[in-house]
Amino acid sequence: MTGLFHRLRLGVAALVLSASAVGAMAADFPPAGTYKWKFFMPWGAGVWMSEPTRKFITEEIPKRTNGALQISWFYPGEHPYRYTDILLALQEGAAQMGVTLGSYSGGLDSRLEAHELPFLLPRSSGAKYLAFMDTVRTKVWNPLMEESWGAKIAAFQLHPPNQLLTDVAIDGPKSLAGKKIRSFGLTGNLWIESLGGTGVAMAYPEVATALATGTVDGAISSVQSIHGAGWFEHKNVLNLVDVYVNPQWHLVTTEAYNSLDPVTQKAFDEAMVDMEEMLRAGYFLADYEAWRDAQLRLGVSTVSPPKSLRDQMAKYAEEKIWPRWVEKSGDKSKAVLDEIIKLRDAFKW
Repeated sequence: MTGLFHRLRLGVAALVLSASAVGAMAADFPPAGTYKWKFFMPWGAGVWMSEPTRKFITEEIPKRTNGALQISWFYPGEHPYRYTDILLALQEGAAQMGVTLGSYSGGLDSRLEAHELPFLLPRSSGAKYLAFMDTVRTKVWNPLMEESWGAKIAAFQLHPPNQLLTDVAIDGPKSLAGKKIRSFGLTGNLWIESLGGTGVAMAYPEVATALATGTVDGAISSVQSIHGAGWFEHKNVLNLVDVYVNPQWHLVTTEAYNSLDPVTQKAFDEAMVDMEEMLRAGYFLADYEAWRDAQLRLGVSTVSPPKSLRDQMAKYAEEKIWPRWVEKSGDKSKAVLDEIIKLRDAFKW
């Protein structure tokens, strides 16, 4: 993965404005330190892309705003909020920016995890997934975030499809009998139960130790996340099931965003577009390189369940799992799910 990080560092460097350009615009910005924000993370520095993102947020944005906007970065333990409560930190004004996922925020607002129902989307390419999620961002997430949480999506990237790492291949309805699998919430647990296993809720940084000690027998995540956290050292069968894709939202409170003067706000917007492009390019490349390394160097077996079995799992999810989620989540969440399904059915996959 060294080559990838080198390319990403070069990409970040290429985005930095020259000193002369910054100097030419210096008179347009308010004094240095006019805006001082806090950025709260739900996971630590070891998670893939944490450090490139931190450098962009804390170094690139001040450069682009001639120091007017300065953002301090806080990892878990440096701020008091759980990984599931970043939205709450923004709403309470403890931070002005933060990162979260739908599955992380579902306990606060189940509408935000509707797109992560298992097998909601067909198998497709990364480019198609991104194009679809950009539509959902405009029509669903942004209005919901602003109305209910006083935040807007400044940038987002998409985790590649989530796969299942364990020590057995999924080849039938009871493939996970007796297995404890780290999942992504209620719907993931229900899918694991349909294969005979037990779903276990667990924060990402805790999974490697849990796999090593046998607390869990497997876990669901994207390949680059599995690789970066060292999970392949403990389990060696990767089931390519494409359970779901999950966006990672970089949020800013509307209060903080609206407080920016027009020049600083424009520079911030442009910076977020560039950061988004950097992250998107990196994620899918990293997934491929992680998959190659897992196979060639680590000896991990990759297995694709038969199409008939995946179709069976998808049918079960739609008939049994999605209704359970709707029953638990209520009518407002169902309305969001219905809107996403409508957009999915109209999308040219």
